This record gives sequence, structure tokens and C-alpha cells, in this order.
Amino acid sequence: MKKAAVWRNSLAMADTKEKDQTVRQDTGKLKDAEKQARLAEALRANLRRRKEQGRNRKDDAK
Repeated sequence: MKKAAVWRNSLAMADTKEKDQTVRQDTGKLKDAEKQARLAEALRANLRRRKEQGRNRKDDAK
């Protein structure tokens, strides 16, 4: 009987750990998505800035 109780407890703990890992993974995915969005916006801003610099150089060359 004692072994059965230990076995049930270990299964319950395994299930809890699995749920905790899922929550952590979801949180990680959200952080990754936020990071990707920030990086994409930074790249777009950089591209706009570089295009403007190129236009200014072209105008200065005339």
C-alpha cells in the first residue's frame, strides 16, 4: 500500500511539472514574439534612416 501511494504521488508531481513546463514555454514564446516584434520594428526604423541618409548623400552629390 505504501508503494502505491508513493507511485501515485510521483505521477501527480510529474503532471504538475509538465504543466509548469508548458506555462514556462508559453511565457517564453510570448517573450520571443515580443522580442521578434521589437527587432522587426528596429530593422524597419534602421532601413528608413539608411534610405534617408542615402537620399541626402545623393542630393549633396548634385
